[in-house]
Amino acid sequence: MKLGLLSLLLLVPLGMAAQTKNLDYDQVRSDEAVREGVVAFHNGQYSRALLAFEKALVAKPESVVARTWLGEALYSSGLVEQALNEWNHVLRSGVKNDILTSWVEVLSARRSLDRETQTPERYIPLYELSGKAKDAQGRTLFLRPSAIRTLPDGGYLVAGFGSGNVVQMDSGGNLVKRFTVGVAGLRAPFDILTWGDHYYVSEFLTDQISILDKTGLRTKTFGSKGRAEGKFLGPQFLASDGASLFVSDWGNSRVQKFDSEGNFLLSFGLPVVGFDGLKNPTGLAASESTIYVADKAWKAVLAFDMNGNWLATYAKGRLTAPESLQLLHDGRLLVSDHSKIWFLDPATDTLSPFDPEWNQGLLVTSAAIDANNNLVISDFDDNKIRVLAEGQTIYSGMVVRIQRLGTENYPDVRVDFTVEDRWGRPVTGLKATNFVLSESGKKLVAPTLSFQGYRSQETEAALVIDRDPSMAREEAGIREATGYFTQAWSDRGGIWLYSAGTNPLPQNQRLSGISENQNAAVNPATLTQSGQFDLAVRQAASSMIPSLKRRTVVYITGGTVPRAGFSRYNLTETAAFLRNNGIQFDVVSVNDAPLAQELQYLMDTTGGKAWSVKKDLRPFEGALVNRVSGLYSLTYKSITPSEAGTRSIPVTLEVQNFKQSGRDELNYYAPQ
Repeated sequence: MKLGLLSLLLLVPLGMAAQTKNLDYDQVRSDEAVREGVVAFHNGQYSRALLAFEKALVAKPESVVARTWLGEALYSSGLVEQALNEWNHVLRSGVKNDILTSWVEVLSARRSLDRETQTPERYIPLYELSGKAKDAQGRTLFLRPSAIRTLPDGGYLVAGFGSGNVVQMDSGGNLVKRFTVGVAGLRAPFDILTWGDHYYVSEFLTDQISILDKTGLRTKTFGSKGRAEGKFLGPQFLASDGASLFVSDWGNSRVQKFDSEGNFLLSFGLPVVGFDGLKNPTGLAASESTIYVADKAWKAVLAFDMNGNWLATYAKGRLTAPESLQLLHDGRLLVSDHSKIWFLDPATDTLSPFDPEWNQGLLVTSAAIDANNNLVISDFDDNKIRVLAEGQTIYSGMVVRIQRLGTENYPDVRVDFTVEDRWGRPVTGLKATNFVLSESGKKLVAPTLSFQGYRSQETEAALVIDRDPSMAREEAGIREATGYFTQAWSDRGGIWLYSAGTNPLPQNQRLSGISENQNAAVNPATLTQSGQFDLAVRQAASSMIPSLKRRTVVYITGGTVPRAGFSRYNLTETAAFLRNNGIQFDVVSVNDAPLAQELQYLMDTTGGKAWSVKKDLRPFEGALVNRVSGLYSLTYKSITPSEAGTRSIPVTLEVQNFKQSGRDELNYYAPQ
């Protein structure tokens, strides 16, 4: 894709003819600047890369190679509009580049209102899994699947009510493992929930909840048959708000609440003034403040607060026989309802069909949107799991972006890349068989899939401290939050700390202790009304490039953004810089004051979340690890002569998964 200096020289005839032909020194300077920029780009030094590519264009303004690379550096720097301008300039020059043309079209669609204004998606079957199929040992996979639980790696768990087992499937519908549980096995497992380091399984016939460890072995049970508090008559669905476990107690017409060890806390659902009580509670879904309960008899979904007080009833009489509930990120509920699936919006009490033109199964007891935004349903009566994908994502294919080519261990080359759908949502759970890698047009045999983001437990964080003068009153909260992050990452390389003040440079040494970091965070000399928030965030993010770890910039704040906080880079450029480099933006509030809209935008764009120092921060690490990741790395041994680092070597990557595919190409120079 990009010509190196040696490639240019080889075009010059040898012998005396070469002496009569003038050497194009501008081309030589341009090629050398491109090589310098490419090396800087692959090292994550985007500012240096931008200067080099601009230098190359000064020498050769018509250079398609330099302009294409300039677009790459601008995009990675968060300057998407400028990148599109450069790439469109390349395409208007007559260059035929299908990969670039497709990428420009995707970026333009993401920046438009296409996603918001399009009609509701039609879902297309991706695959169907029969529970009666046999595994490698000849055992039935599952019978009468009552519940499915999606996982961050794109796979899912299945509770086999009729077969008395729980299985884990990968994103392609392949068996990962059976839960051995123990000698006694499971009796009619109805639902399974992942919470913390354990699995919780409701056993309908034994009226108990089993707690399994991460290997799938039972470590504890609680509950027994009865009507007293803490006992069950047919426990069904489970939910957790992160602090407690909720169980729908079908036979007792109530919901019970327990701690993580199974200690009873309270029950609710009995009639009170204005509320006639639960009758046949089924599916559950929990937010931080509300527990939603589906009820077959009421043909409705009811909302309660965390103390069990009834709040509201939704879709009363408009459902048929509601079963499972899934709370979506936008606040809506996905409701499985006999042979249909619905979207319920509690904010407006509106009910809309998932697809108005067809039934989803014979008896759908569970439905969920998985990590890849596919619909996964369990058909209890048909003994099947069905997975469906948005038609738009299938027809438009996957978006593959090679982020960098690592040559630090040359001739071993590392290809870091992301896989997303058309709208920028990560595609996770892919395996080595999904990738085809080529160098210099030659297919590479069995490159090593050396990194899968969804399997990685490694994390990295950098702190940005709000230094508005009002933060002088929040010193205790700042110290507590800074202490938590310092302690949490003390054995993982430490953390950098940046002030959103007039000097956005690091305020500490990365391995500084708790007291040193706390003192730096509350330094009164950094208080100012004119903080450089954009530069502080960019500096914090840049300190973690080009790491493959799950990375986050954490803003410790009283809810404000400095008055001139986006003077160098605007809000969309700051968000794009974080997102384009796979870095999350989280907020830790020290006073629970309303957050500035700019902070909410950064969190929404990057998949971050708001936290409070007044609550338990320990779940922060788990939430970061469970973030859906579409980042991968392939490693291979180069097959192209390096030619002393002057040859531009192209690497092409193709990704294929079911009916979807994507392709990208990027070049590198071997180390000199």
